[in-house]
Amino acid sequence: MSKKGKIDSFFKTKSKQKKSEIISTPKVVEQKTIIKNHPIKTESTISKKSETGEQVVVQPSNRNSLDLSRKEIWTLSECIQYAKDNHLQIAEVELNKRFEELLLEENRNMQYPDLNGDLFAGKSFGRNIDPVTNAFTTKKFNYSLLDFNSKTLLFGWFQKKYENDQMKFNIAASSAQKEQLENDVALNITVGFIRVIQAREMSKIFQNKIQATLAQLNSVSYQMKKYLNATLANDSLQYVESKHKEHISLLELKSLMNLTSNQKFDIQTNQSEIEWFKNVQQISDIQSYTQEALNKNSLVQYNEYKLMSSQKILDIAKAKQYPTLSLYGNLGTVYSSTVRKITSQNYEGESPIGYVNINGTSYPLTQSEYSYSYQTQSLLNQFSNHIRAGVALGLNIPLLNGYQERSNMQKAKINLVHDQMILDRQKQKLSQDVLLTYESVKSLQKEYLASQNAKRKNETIINEIHQNTISSPIEYLEWNQMADHFIKARLVENEKKYQLLFKLKTLDYLLSNPLNL
Repeated sequence: MSKKGKIDSFFKTKSKQKKSEIISTPKVVEQKTIIKNHPIKTESTISKKSETGEQVVVQPSNRNSLDLSRKEIWTLSECIQYAKDNHLQIAEVELNKRFEELLLEENRNMQYPDLNGDLFAGKSFGRNIDPVTNAFTTKKFNYSLLDFNSKTLLFGWFQKKYENDQMKFNIAASSAQKEQLENDVALNITVGFIRVIQAREMSKIFQNKIQATLAQLNSVSYQMKKYLNATLANDSLQYVESKHKEHISLLELKSLMNLTSNQKFDIQTNQSEIEWFKNVQQISDIQSYTQEALNKNSLVQYNEYKLMSSQKILDIAKAKQYPTLSLYGNLGTVYSSTVRKITSQNYEGESPIGYVNINGTSYPLTQSEYSYSYQTQSLLNQFSNHIRAGVALGLNIPLLNGYQERSNMQKAKINLVHDQMILDRQKQKLSQDVLLTYESVKSLQKEYLASQNAKRKNETIINEIHQNTISSPIEYLEWNQMADHFIKARLVENEKKYQLLFKLKTLDYLLSNPLNL
């Protein structure tokens, strides 16, 4: 299914629901203050009106984050989830997405006919036109006008359809942007979490060295104890330094999560988490990784949606160059105090108007005189008697507008080419990053296996030496040299193991896979 088909399916489903870093120096996403009682409205912070018309703001009830904030021992998944829930940039992108959804809903509603009503009431003085008779009058009169008008776009070269599609792509781009930010946060937290585990393993290495030295110290002569005490002091210094690094790594992880300074914090490292290398499978070929990254990477998807949005902007600019056909309709009525009706008639008598001569005899002619009583017709009667309506077709033809629409189309073409270049550059960079990470993983796998072999051989030798008691300076030098070799081999194995783990997590990040141990 194409990108556009997926988006259309997504919005149809949504409509129905409404109805019924990298390695040692990972990319650091800017962290900000956690969102506690923050005024930004997230998905669960909704402004509503109560039955009394009062504005009510429903605050988010993120119970999961509140429960996690009281924890002292954290797993990796809990650290990642808490960081995502309390990251302001992610909340900002989600807010922008909701704004785009509101714009889409607004633009969809604009496809329907609009209806507006006007009601005027006033008093006229001097020489004016009576709104009922359309005749001039100098009398004072009261008047009222009631008018309804409607407009419907019949054909506009699919402008509204292109605008809806463009907004759908913007919403999909916001979703991809949010996913990319969540992946960035997850990578930073994962790298920080692994650094703590690595620092703790280094501390255990030096702690085991101290225990081995103490075991020899209890079984050697008094003369040899001064040599072992010097070694013990040096081992203790290295152990203290490693514990300090562990503490700093833990503080850095705590800072990445934006936890308060007075909150107790530690991480939970299960045996399955620190023995991950036992379950590492053979990696696939580079072509499959590259293709998977190009299909799933959130940043690539974001740029693809922005490119589709730019294409729709170009389509809109082209459509605006052509005429649009609209249907207009109006319905209205008027009231005027000059419109009156006769309520009664009284006979006043006869008055002569002349004479008529019949056969030489004059007869007077008279006419009856009457007086009348008048009353202004009621508002409802006049409104019902003076109804008028009209329907019209309108054709809007852009002729001379300073070449504005033509200029907008050229700008849209430039933006389309620019977005295409950004997408191509991002795909090229992603392919290069996947290739470099893939080759690093293959190389580090070999280095890690070699470091394991070196550690096992040194461990065999040091175990044989530990079975004998140190009785001379030469034996001490031999023991101390082999102990140093063994410690170095363990440190190298530790370094290679976590370098490989960093690279594997980086590969998961590039493929937009979930990050876990």
